[in-house]
Amino acid sequence: YWGFVLIGGVVVGADALIAAAGTRSLFAPNLRAAGFQVAALTSTTGLLTRPLYDPVFGGLSRQLFLLFMLVGACAGSTGGGLKMMRAMVLARVGLRELRRATVPGQAVTPLIVDGKIVEDAQVSRVAALAVGMLMIIGLAALAVAEFERLGAIEAFSVALSAVNNAGPALIAPQRIAAFSGGLKMVLAAVMFVGRLEVFPVVALLSRRTWR
Repeated sequence: YWGFVLIGGVVVGADALIAAAGTRSLFAPNLRAAGFQVAALTSTTGLLTRPLYDPVFGGLSRQLFLLFMLVGACAGSTGGGLKMMRAMVLARVGLRELRRATVPGQAVTPLIVDGKIVEDAQVSRVAALAVGMLMIIGLAALAVAEFERLGAIEAFSVALSAVNNAGPALIAPQRIAAFSGGLKMVLAAVMFVGRLEVFPVVALLSRRTWR
């Protein structure tokens, strides 16, 4: 987790320094702002010293901000997002499938994360949660884009921020405050689903739960 935060901070900081090089902006404040943004977004605290769309943050930084909001906090925390451990599981699954293409079909290739074997049932649960969250984010982004006429990236950032309870987005808070009441209710609903990480809500709405 800390490696992810450190690498992200270095990349965003370098991007901010490059942006400041062509202006009269001071290096230290830009570098400090970059580090604070990364820490705030990965922990989903919602605190900012500068808006995400500030000119000091280039296109690369803004894309990384979305990644930080998607992955979110570390496992076991009360932060939002998919969580770093689940992201690691999904990444290891992808690497394992690539490795399987180069070894005999009879080879045993267990999924090992943090020195422990991850059972297939756990992998399926993580994959189902990730797919469910991405579907909810995608549907919410479509709703935002349709009813508020935002661009794809801006609408996606609003939906991602809502589902992962991250706080900021790539548009001004005043613009979000001006959303229609119906859209705000939709975003509030997906915030609830994202905060509970999908499965409890599915169980709550299932008929079998109430039999």
